[in-house]
Amino acid sequence: MTKSAVHKRPGDGTSSVSQLNLNLLTALDALLHETHVTRAAERVGMSQSAMSRALQRLRLILNDDLLVRVGNNLYLTPFASDLVEPVRTAVEGVQRVLKQRSTFEPSADSRSFRMAASDYAAFMLFGPLAAQVETEAPNVSLESRQLSTETFNDLKNGDLDIALGRTPEGFDLPSQVLFEDRWVCAVGAGNTEVKDTLSMAGFLRLPHLNHQLGTGLPATADVVLERMGKTPWTILSIESFFILPFLIKDTRFVVLIPELMGKRIRDAAAIRLIEPPFKLAPIILTMSWHPRSNNDPAHEWLRRRLGRIGSGVASA
Repeated sequence: MTKSAVHKRPGDGTSSVSQLNLNLLTALDALLHETHVTRAAERVGMSQSAMSRALQRLRLILNDDLLVRVGNNLYLTPFASDLVEPVRTAVEGVQRVLKQRSTFEPSADSRSFRMAASDYAAFMLFGPLAAQVETEAPNVSLESRQLSTETFNDLKNGDLDIALGRTPEGFDLPSQVLFEDRWVCAVGAGNTEVKDTLSMAGFLRLPHLNHQLGTGLPATADVVLERMGKTPWTILSIESFFILPFLIKDTRFVVLIPELMGKRIRDAAAIRLIEPPFKLAPIILTMSWHPRSNNDPAHEWLRRRLGRIGSGVASA
């Protein structure tokens, strides 16, 4: 048998080959070249478990083990060895076709983007972004989900295009800082109990409303105060930056909010901004995406727009 020959097995035919999609073909190419599930997963940006599932599916579709274990190593079956060159040729052919679409014309091309952001990030960025999309890219549509504890898993799994928020540990993703902000205290504009400054004792004496991302996760102030051995008097925790300032008019409540947002809504929410009586880490609003989108011209266009808007926020 020549190198290019393919082993015929019971059940061969077009019905099984028709089940091979581009993702499975790419996974097969990686497995054939790496002969190692973890390295193959890293090669194409998949999780190890996803690559293991792909291998199991490929075995069923192609009716062959493809990789067999001998001792601590995996080796290609004879059939898999015969697939190495034709599969590589097929993948390269698809890549050449896709590269022919290496441009994005905003005024004419269609594209949908899925993003995740807190209401704070959406408030600061999405108005100008939507305005630019309307004038520059009328066939582009944007969808935004609330930032959550599952956001970065969704981004890694391909369910999102962009996440706007601090990347958790364990996620090695391309990112760009859009702007920095800082925490300030906000009280009702008519609160006569709080003067121009706020002491730690005064801060702890006042009732609090907190932003909290996800059930069971600590609020921003709680983390810092716990390290100092202090416990704030928290009445309500809510998963919204934006709503909090509008809840404190004509009350004794104090809230921590991002300063840039607070300045924009100060008059509408009837609040005063005051320096907190303790140091807090800055707010660094980061845009993250999956490596597979690095060279996508439409994705690059969207990232450039968000980058420019973020620079404008920082300089306002």
